[in-house]
Amino acid sequence: ATFDHFVKSFECATANEEDVLGVDLNKFLVRVLAAALRGNVCRRAFDDFKERLLQSLQKIAVTANDHDPEHNFLIGLAYLEGIDMEINRDRGLELITSAAEAELPEAMEKLFHMWDAGIRVEMNFREAAKWAQRLTQYYETEFGKEDVNTLVWTNNLAVTYSKLGDEKTAKQLKEKGYIRFCKVLGEDHPDTVNAKRLLAQAYAKQGNDKEALRLYEEILSQQCRVLGKYHPQITRSLKDLCVVYARNQNLLQMAEMLEKFFFSEGMPDISEDEELLEYIRAVP
Repeated sequence: ATFDHFVKSFECATANEEDVLGVDLNKFLVRVLAAALRGNVCRRAFDDFKERLLQSLQKIAVTANDHDPEHNFLIGLAYLEGIDMEINRDRGLELITSAAEAELPEAMEKLFHMWDAGIRVEMNFREAAKWAQRLTQYYETEFGKEDVNTLVWTNNLAVTYSKLGDEKTAKQLKEKGYIRFCKVLGEDHPDTVNAKRLLAQAYAKQGNDKEALRLYEEILSQQCRVLGKYHPQITRSLKDLCVVYARNQNLLQMAEMLEKFFFSEGMPDISEDEELLEYIRAVP
């Protein structure tokens, strides 16, 4: 028998079984190796055996395996980042994509973030939307429509459609996501409030400022009640409202809101928030 009879560079279907055709594989391996490495085997042969074993294991470590998406994902990351090997981003992307096509969620998430933010690839929102869609379907199929991961990826998909300029589809997804977040986590949960903010943004982008204002005002009221009037997140909600007030030339209402929050004791520090300061300067 040759060395290749003992070490293979691919995974056998029975590799993880302890008994095949009535043979105890652990005992069989011990007997085979014991016979192969008995004292009558010269030192040179033993060293050669070890060297070839290491070479084979190294080959396995950097070789794609159609039956192991997790292996391909990890090797893809190694190629992508140059971990213990030379950087080969094309090969890394190929292996990660292979793992994602096999529905490994970690690989799909990696591809979404890569394409969405332009990490190691040229930014491509269409590709990002593809993987956000696949992840949404994966979590919905595996865990149901009300699973938190399903809800989170529904929102991520909606935001990506918005980046693509498809505000109609984005708004539909944001509405669906918000309703489900309310049912699963409750109206005051931070993730639900964030889903409501995304929906308000969708209304604002479509020119429905009346509905956007209603939602932004509800968010501000919720945050004041749950987080406290001077929580840092309050300033973001105030800016959301200011954008809509200013666009509609409703400066009086904006002034009343800002005075309520920023011209009293305990006001949050906004000295470096130039965007909000600009709105305060515009107050008549």
